[in-house]
Amino acid sequence: MKNIIPFSQHAKIDNNLGYVKKVLENSQTSGDGPFSKKAEKLLVKKLKISGKIYLTTSCTHALEIAAILLNLQPDDEVIVPSYTFVSTALAFYMHKAKIVFADIKPDTLNIDETKAKQRGSLIQIRLGGQVPLGNWYENYGPLLDAGLQYSWTNGNLFYGISSTYLYGGNVRKLDDILDHLITRNGEIMSNDGSSLSGLQSELRGGQIGLHFGSIISKWGKSNSNPIIWLEAGVIQHKRALLSSGGVPQLEPPYIYGLDNLHRGVYLQENLGWLHIGKNAPHFKIEFQTFQSITRLIREYQFILEEIDTTAKWDFGIGLRATWILPILSEKSQTKYYY
Repeated sequence: MKNIIPFSQHAKIDNNLGYVKKVLENSQTSGDGPFSKKAEKLLVKKLKISGKIYLTTSCTHALEIAAILLNLQPDDEVIVPSYTFVSTALAFYMHKAKIVFADIKPDTLNIDETKAKQRGSLIQIRLGGQVPLGNWYENYGPLLDAGLQYSWTNGNLFYGISSTYLYGGNVRKLDDILDHLITRNGEIMSNDGSSLSGLQSELRGGQIGLHFGSIISKWGKSNSNPIIWLEAGVIQHKRALLSSGGVPQLEPPYIYGLDNLHRGVYLQENLGWLHIGKNAPHFKIEFQTFQSITRLIREYQFILEEIDTTAKWDFGIGLRATWILPILSEKSQTKYYY
């Protein structure tokens, strides 16, 4: 079978059965016998120490002795394997240490301290682009998004709040929207009777929501991993018409009949790659899909010449790059690894 951890593998030494037979033939089998003394002498020689080494009756006893000798203080962290005997964590938990679990290295089966659960927060500044579909595509072209995200982390899990500003410079159906303002000569007249020389049309909007996700550490490395997360919240967007010459119909309250202001809820699915190294830069690159359902806030729009209360479905896909400032908490000055 694949992905089986070779747990509790004993060393293969010549004449194993012969040594076991000698132990059983000896009157003392509980410990501190001839083989124990030989092992102690061998360790002293190999480790090149001047003192003595004493073998314990079990690994559990050895861990309990280590916990006592460390003189652990409250909030000291001890990192232990996530797949092990219960006594590995219990020996230190009994002395009020904070237990932190970590995965093991596949080549040595020893603890991988780089994958210990870290707690803290991430401040993220993000910039991306979206290609709209659905109702958005009928009214707007590709758009940019820029935002700020704050996440709390606990191991591989993270959650937090997000805010995003939406901007697009391509407003579709502009001739239809301004049809009632255009003269026979194809011009829009300003307050002073002159032809309007500058008219800028934009999409403007924003999102605020909550997000929740996970780092997929088994498919990555210690500092770089794939991530998956969801975001949901409230969205609002409108059509902005900006004139340089001053047109009464493009000023409040008349502009409200043209701005196509919508508000509703949205959902985003995100898949990406997160890198948080020992030194900057820390970043995230992601692919996203989004859906939203919105309704017209003004109800009446001049271009429609009727009240509109129907729900609009928006869809889209996008790419985003994020710069990250990690703030990982370290309550203990000392970490112990076992």
